[in-house]
Amino acid sequence: MVVLQAVFWIVGLALQFVVLSSLLGGRVREFLALFLYTISLFVTTVLDIIFRLDEGRMSRTWSQVFWTGDFIRLAGLYAIVISLIVYAVPSSQQRVSVRRLLIVLAVLFWAGCFWLQHHDNPDLWMTYASRNLSFCLALVNLGLWLVLIAVRAGQERQRNQILLMISGGLGVQMTCDAIAQSLRHLSPHTVLVGNILGVLGHFACLYIWWQALAKNSVSRPETPSPVASLSR
Repeated sequence: MVVLQAVFWIVGLALQFVVLSSLLGGRVREFLALFLYTISLFVTTVLDIIFRLDEGRMSRTWSQVFWTGDFIRLAGLYAIVISLIVYAVPSSQQRVSVRRLLIVLAVLFWAGCFWLQHHDNPDLWMTYASRNLSFCLALVNLGLWLVLIAVRAGQERQRNQILLMISGGLGVQMTCDAIAQSLRHLSPHTVLVGNILGVLGHFACLYIWWQALAKNSVSRPETPSPVASLSR
C-alpha cells in the first residue's frame, strides 16, 4: 500500500506539472480558471503529502487538511464549469446575468449539501457532502457538454474541441469520484476499490486536459477567453 500510494503521488504530481507547463506555454490568460484550479490542485496535493507523512492518515490534523483541500478543488471545478456554461450562452449581453445566477445557485446548493448531510462524525459529513457535490457537478457538466456540441457545432472548431475535451475530462473525474464516494460507504471491503477508482478518474481528467492543450498549442485564438470569463 505504501508503494502504491507513492506511485499515485508521483503520477499525480507529474500530470499536474505537464498540465501547468502546457498552460504556461501561452495559455494562462486563455484558460485562467483552469490554470488557477491546477495551481490549487498542486498546492493542496503537496500539503496533503506533507501532513500525511508527518501526522499519519488517521490523525485529526491530516483529516482537516485533506477535506479542506478536497473542497477547494471542488470549488475550482465548479468555477471551470460555470465559466464554460457562460461561454455557451449565445448572447454576450446575457452572460453577466447568467454568471451571477449560476454563482448564486452554486452557493445555495453547497450550503444545502452541508446542512442536509450534517452528521456527528465529521469524516462522514464531509464524505456525504463531497459525494453529492461531485454527483451534481457530473450531471451539470454532462449537460454542458451537450450544449457545447449543439451551440458551437461548425463554429471555432479547434477552440470548441479544446473546450469539449476539458468538459469531457471533468465528466470522467466527477463520475468516478461520485462512484468512489459511494463505494467507500457501501462496505469496508470496497473502500480500497473506491479510493483507487477516484484516483484513476482524477488521472484520466488530467491526461485529457494535457492532451487537449498540447495538441492545440500551436495556434492561438484571437478572441477573449471563454474559460477565463469568471475573472472579468
